[in-house]
Amino acid sequence: MDIKDLLTGEIYRQCIFGTIAYDELTKSLESIRESETDQLDRFWYSVQTFLAAVSNISKLLWPFAPFGSELNSETSARRESLRGLLGIEDSSPLKPKKNNLILN
Repeated sequence: MDIKDLLTGEIYRQCIFGTIAYDELTKSLESIRESETDQLDRFWYSVQTFLAAVSNISKLLWPFAPFGSELNSETSARRESLRGLLGIEDSSPLKPKKNNLILN
């Protein structure tokens, strides 16, 4: 199994997690009543899980090097190839607005 298979498999898994979380989110939103804090907790749990899955997909497609360093060319080329294989353009909403982590 090569790296492309591993990456596409993980993206697929995160898509499944995101879909499950979205389904749970919509179900819990439909059943929320003011007195049912358990349903409200489930709603926010589902929101958080959905956002984590989408974030993980974004990081797999557009990895970043921490602390202002640069990704090596092999990693950059591999991820560009992966985006091409999946038909994901640079205009995708999954693309992070900023690729570098900046700590103040």
